Amino acid sequence: MIRFTGRITKNQNGYFFVAATDGNSYLCKTRGRLRLEWDDLFVGDWVDGESEDGEYGLITRVQPRTSRLQRPPVVNISQVLLVTSVAAPAPNRVLLDKLIWMCEHERLPPVLCFTKADLAPAAAEEIAAVYRQIPYPVLVSGYGLPPVLDELRTLLQGRLTAVCGPSGVGKSTLLNAVTGRRLFATQALSEKIRRGRNTTRHSEIVPLGADTFVMDTPGFGSLSYVPNEFAELAAGFKEIRERSGDCRFNDCSHLQEPHCAVRAAVAGGEIAGSRYDSYCFMATEWKEREKEKYR
Repeated sequence: MIRFTGRITKNQNGYFFVAATDGNSYLCKTRGRLRLEWDDLFVGDWVDGESEDGEYGLITRVQPRTSRLQRPPVVNISQVLLVTSVAAPAPNRVLLDKLIWMCEHERLPPVLCFTKADLAPAAAEEIAAVYRQIPYPVLVSGYGLPPVLDELRTLLQGRLTAVCGPSGVGKSTLLNAVTGRRLFATQALSEKIRRGRNTTRHSEIVPLGADTFVMDTPGFGSLSYVPNEFAELAAGFKEIRERSGDCRFNDCSHLQEPHCAVRAAVAGGEIAGSRYDSYCFMATEWKEREKEKYR
């Protein structure tokens, strides 16, 4: 009997591909008892297992997780690369800010990359400036623009990075360019609308170099998650969190109270209006969910 420890690199139809620390790879299932103890297993999970033939295995234990994202459902990552196009499709700012909120909530550093900037240069410049002001690392890519691949490789070095964002924004294309290999499936853009299709069907970890891994994840168009406590909303917006202590009221919601330092910062251009709009949108979602509890 071979006993091994490794990381789940791919989950396909209930079969888990595990890259073991002994250098071997195993195609694994899980014990029934383990399925009762854990809600699910995710790409990125470190597991213990056993194998009789050195090829197929059985996962016997899931090790404690260091981080977890709700959407996409991935664990044990070091950072998140959020990819958003500035055109075809147009950016969904609320979705982007929700993803950033989740990164902040899990204490995972986000890196932002805005693609297809050649299709809307002014829009690319405006949205990049919003997030550089916070500040977050921001890359802007597009045909005819200065290459960002070397900078991106530096940001990825030595980390396990989950790459996520809406469908059709060019995540797989970007990763193929970074690796210099066709590791991730893509589809050609329509010449008429210059829009891509989602080609990633499952999350998968791919090694890029020594201690450097990326996880390509399926695209999605919405994210309904809201926090349990209202106070968590402001905590996930870095620039709002930093100014909350200057509000007159300790429990300020930053929506309508007088002497609110956050709304003053929005009015003064210190906090982007689009970011505050996303905060208000999430606040409305939170309140609607609370109302549903008592109906």
